[in-house]
Amino acid sequence: MNMLNSYPVFEPDQVLTNKHLNELFNYLDQQNRLSRMKLIGSGIVCGLEITFTANKSIFISKGCGLTSQGLLITFCDTEFTDCIPYSVPEQPHDFLFSKQCGELNTSDIPFFKQANNDEPFGAIFQLVENANENAISLSQKNDLDTYVVVLFLETTDERLKHCDTNDCNDKGRKINFETNVLLVPKSFFKQRKRSV
Repeated sequence: MNMLNSYPVFEPDQVLTNKHLNELFNYLDQQNRLSRMKLIGSGIVCGLEITFTANKSIFISKGCGLTSQGLLITFCDTEFTDCIPYSVPEQPHDFLFSKQCGELNTSDIPFFKQANNDEPFGAIFQLVENANENAISLSQKNDLDTYVVVLFLETTDERLKHCDTNDCNDKGRKINFETNVLLVPKSFFKQRKRSV
């Protein structure tokens, strides 16, 4: 998304469309996120200290961070003992990614599936608190020193189409955010550094 240079102005008795409302929301949202990104910067605001404990668990303290897209992440004290393979999500259609200058290339957006490439980053794992049948205990992973812990605000869009026996109206879409704690190979960051 390039910089938005206009927003709609509403008149009395005007019929509003989804385009009018989305243009206003996108303008205000972009101004809000850009203010945080450019005036504060991205990264850790407070807390979010990572500790590798003696019993081979990873503890992250409560805190707050700011994503590269200007969205806030808050987090509570959490200890992770296991990890599961992470499936890279599809890029959301209705979330506008920002770039200050030039066109945004989808390869500039990490941790989302790229066209014709299902798993572009190698083995990524999601840290989990409670083990399940697919979980790998951190005490069994001997290569933890080859990974970096990343807080990833996963963005997905969801259709709100609900059908019943009499009606199947389209209720629009909703953007969902979920903070995932990932183990990402260090090699991913080395490749991105070279390509920039």
